[in-house]
Parts: sequence; C-alpha cells; structure tokens
Amino acid sequence: MNLLEARTFCQELINLYDLQNITLRLRDNHNGKANYTNRTLTIPYWLFNFSKDYSNSNNPLEYQYYYILHEICHFIVNDKYGFHGHQGLFRETEHKMLSEFGLIPIYARAYVKQLKTENGETVYMRRR
Repeated sequence: MNLLEARTFCQELINLYDLQNITLRLRDNHNGKANYTNRTLTIPYWLFNFSKDYSNSNNPLEYQYYYILHEICHFIVNDKYGFHGHQGLFRETEHKMLSEFGLIPIYARAYVKQLKTENGETVYMRRR
C-alpha cells in the first residue's frame, strides 16, 4: 500500500461511518489521535510501514482496520454521547464496529492485544 492508497483507505472508513467535517492527517509520529476540538483524525505512518522515525512492523490489514476504526470510534461516541475514554460506550461501539469487519478483539486495558476472526484464527497479536 502506498501513501495515496493509505489515505484513500482511511477516508473510505471515515465516509462509511458518515463522520462530518473530519480532516484526515497521516503523519510520521508515534500515536494516532482523534482531536474533537479541531475535528482532526491523525493516523501514524508506521501503521502502513512508511515511518522513518518509528518502528516499521508490517502490520496486517486487519490491524490497520482496527487502528483506524479505534480512532474513528472516538469521534462516534463523542458526537453521539459526549463520551471520552476507552471504557463502557467506547468499548461497546468499537466491538460492534470490529464485528462488522469479522474481527473479534481481545483487550489488554484500552487497546487490543489480539484480534481474531469469527472462525477463531488469530490475525494479530501484540508483541509486548
């Protein structure tokens, strides 16, 4: 996937969930971020293995979906419920979104430590 394809991939997911007035930024930084105030969604280059400064780890497509959906989920629960954080409504919404893509998350605190498919195949496992 090249940078243009990565941008298109992200934008298609934003459009799928009908999020309004979101500015997408792909950056060479450590973390993704959903900024509610200025309505920006920042996705790090390392997710698509473009980074010069951060680890390139050949992330599987399923993890790329998870990561972008995770950030999009912040906007959805903020816009709909005024909720911030990673528990309760956020986790329920994120789990539902991932299931729409056939992914089952296994969590370690706020983030997934493992992603499985509906047939139980592990498609991502965090290394730490």
